[in-house]
Amino acid sequence: MLAARLVALSLAFVGVPALLSIAPPNSQTRPNGFVVLLKPESVSRRVHHDILAPFLSAANDTTTSLLYEWPEIDAVAGTFSDAALLALRAATGEVLAIEHDTLGGLDAIVTQEDAPWGLQRISQAARMNRSDDRAVNFRYTYDDAAGRGVDIYIIDTGIMLEHKDFGGRARWGKTFGGYQDRDGFGHGTHVGECLAHHVASILKRWCHLTAGTAAGTRYGVAKAANPVAVRVMDDKGSGFVSDTIAAVNWAAHQAARVTKKPSVISISLKFDPSDVLDAAVTAAVRAGVHVTVSAGNANADASTQSPARARAAICVGGTQINDTMASFSNTGSLVDVMAPAQHIVSDYIGGVDSTTVMSGTSMATPHVAGLVAYLISTEGNMSPEDMVKRIKEVAADGVVRGLPAGTSNELVNNGLRR
Repeated sequence: MLAARLVALSLAFVGVPALLSIAPPNSQTRPNGFVVLLKPESVSRRVHHDILAPFLSAANDTTTSLLYEWPEIDAVAGTFSDAALLALRAATGEVLAIEHDTLGGLDAIVTQEDAPWGLQRISQAARMNRSDDRAVNFRYTYDDAAGRGVDIYIIDTGIMLEHKDFGGRARWGKTFGGYQDRDGFGHGTHVGECLAHHVASILKRWCHLTAGTAAGTRYGVAKAANPVAVRVMDDKGSGFVSDTIAAVNWAAHQAARVTKKPSVISISLKFDPSDVLDAAVTAAVRAGVHVTVSAGNANADASTQSPARARAAICVGGTQINDTMASFSNTGSLVDVMAPAQHIVSDYIGGVDSTTVMSGTSMATPHVAGLVAYLISTEGNMSPEDMVKRIKEVAADGVVRGLPAGTSNELVNNGLRR
């Protein structure tokens, strides 16, 4: 009976010419999977709860089911039958956008080499006078507060919590997508180490690349920060956008409502343009959570992918050791700052002291996420808008070569230039 109500509703709209369009995907999609953005403060919730929800529970419908409901951004994700999708496309008064649940990936280029120079670069004013970007004998000057008391949510492939470089500070937050609670790829560990250890005096091979660059003791910028693993990618570095949307909403809720601690969300991922993912990022920032995102590695405009195009986030482009734009880095007006991205050494999976080298704006982003945590610990928390201004104030202005017109030429710095 309830299923018939939605079917009848969908059939009633068959003759209506103005159906909401759905952009064709540029990548692989979840079968029958869609993400739906509803109009806020409208009858959209009535449409969702009074029509969709009963329809989903109907015994004779095996195609339609909800995976996620996000009331904070008025959105849902799930698999939808043709009838349900038609009804949603016809409900133009309540539905803002319908998007394919596309498969995204990591913004990284992986190599198995050793070399960390980025930490020294973000703590000095002068251009590097060396070209050996795979060496690990650089020096990093930093305040030993180094992100203390700040949580960094790393939405990625997970984190190898037992890695020595995290010093017991890393914890598992949540997994989306049905994966195991571990890092089976290594990208998330590397990023987290950059974030939490990028303030160290020497860089090392990436292990849990994202976590290591952000918060590792040796390779991280914010060596005392607390990396939080939020897994959304499989062991091959792929995952659906709906899982990442859910992760952003969860992390923002944890930071703003549960722990109530100063927090940063670091996202070094790429998806087809998604209004819903961008809305989730915007909602997190409005809740007072700092969000950093990678610009992308296609040597194109950052507006071509999400969440890079989410204006509320800090969008990070990449540089090489000689202060030249990394050849792969995306650019454009959405890029807020530049950070080291070529041949970055940090923690990696495989062993408690493993490292590796990676390149990409995935590596630049945790530098900035770690810097945000670092500035919170040294100067106090501030609004995300004021944080962007502060990062730009202490950045080295106009030093990056090769940037196209219209791209911000500000290379991040921790303010302790020597």
